[in-house]
Amino acid sequence: MNNKIIAALVALIIVVAGVGAYCIISGNDEGEDKHLLADDYALQIYGNANGDWAVDEKDIEYLKKIISGDEEKTEFADANNDGTIDQKDIDKVQGIINRTTDSMYMLDGSGKKIKTTLDPQRIAADYLPNADY
Repeated sequence: MNNKIIAALVALIIVVAGVGAYCIISGNDEGEDKHLLADDYALQIYGNANGDWAVDEKDIEYLKKIISGDEEKTEFADANNDGTIDQKDIDKVQGIINRTTDSMYMLDGSGKKIKTTLDPQRIAADYLPNADY
């Protein structure tokens, strides 16, 4: 079977499973939605300066505040991985948003920092069970 079809089917299965889990978890008798994601989790891509679930213009604004001293440095603020928060990080985030940068840094499923490409043909799913033995 064509690899693209297999990748699309895997992605579809993951989305359907996620929607199903949300429907089950969010339905409760109190009329309140339960959050699937804990507030202390974030998209683990360097450039996600504000710690939400997207790399977007809000991260650029947050980086500007870090540079000006109005906000504290966050774990994923150093988008270009050079140890300094500066205009180069803003440029890197803009490249991620525009999909014009050739690479980005992120944490893999085991928490290791890796450099990866922004190739739109790549689809990946990662599952790492966190269990105590």
